[in-house]
Amino acid sequence: MSPIKIIDASGQCHELPRAGASNLMQLAVNHNIEGIDGECGGCCSCATCHVGLSQQDFERLPAMHEDEQALLEYVPNSTPTSRLACQLKLTDIPEGLNFNVIS
Repeated sequence: MSPIKIIDASGQCHELPRAGASNLMQLAVNHNIEGIDGECGGCCSCATCHVGLSQQDFERLPAMHEDEQALLEYVPNSTPTSRLACQLKLTDIPEGLNFNVIS
């Protein structure tokens, strides 16, 4: 499988191998990606792993669970294509998506 592309808070693009983590937040934290903190450890309760996608990429991901949707409603810089990286299993991420850190 192809690497995961994450554009960090400073605009730098990182291509990360899909190994050593089960979700996008863990992968980003393992590689010290600026702007992804994962303070709650992936419990979907803090939004410190907030990422954005293009509309096309957003539509290629599995639908959000209610708890993720509810949390994103309270995030001030949330967009219609925001997701929480802790809720995105690496096995569910199709190839070719680009994630932008929103901090």
